[in-house]
Amino acid sequence: MPEESRATPARMIGVFGGAFDPVHLGHLSLATTALSALGIDLLLWVPAGKPAHRPPLVAEARHRLTMLRLATAGKPSFRIDAAEIIQRCTSYTVPTLQRLRQQYPDSALVLILGFDAFCGLGGWHQWEKLPQLAHLALTGRPGYGNDLHNEPLRSQLDGFYKPVTSAEELRRSYCGAVINFATRPIDTSATYIRSMLAAGKEPAGLQTEIMSYIRRHRLYGWQDKARMYVGQGINTTGR
Repeated sequence: MPEESRATPARMIGVFGGAFDPVHLGHLSLATTALSALGIDLLLWVPAGKPAHRPPLVAEARHRLTMLRLATAGKPSFRIDAAEIIQRCTSYTVPTLQRLRQQYPDSALVLILGFDAFCGLGGWHQWEKLPQLAHLALTGRPGYGNDLHNEPLRSQLDGFYKPVTSAEELRRSYCGAVINFATRPIDTSATYIRSMLAAGKEPAGLQTEIMSYIRRHRLYGWQDKARMYVGQGINTTGR
């Protein structure tokens, strides 16, 4: 168990990890909802360095980190933890939470997950240690339910995490509880956005600042229309 110096946590810190390749409005909507729905005092965005359970990322780490900084600028309840990117090692959730427990000993950590990720928890590195490190906050994803009492979630929860229904219950301890919360569905994904950009189209779901950065650095195969027309032998000068 964590060695806290207080009987109850001084505050609750959300932990929102991901590739953010690129960060989009769906990510921001989920993070903003988590703040209000869960009573979180601070939300840490943790961009992955080298995710262990997914294909290699598309954008370089420095670009993903800069876009994340642009997306969260001016939002004091958001903070970026770039340790996984700086360390340039394979990213695992449990070591990250262990590090954060030492960094924030008087705070409860709340790991924010989609139900799809939660259903695959048994394949995570050292997953058995999660209840001693953080609470879980689960939100629905397309194709997955959002009821903690339905299978396959029930089998994962039994003897593992204690289901609770309110943020007040989360604040009573440092770890070991699970709660679900509803988010407003945003019809976008990083995969969709990358495919649109590779086709030279500006997708919905990106902040203006992020799209400008992608355009400026030619990320995800982006080419502006003028360059595409030139490549096709079309005169764009009007002469």
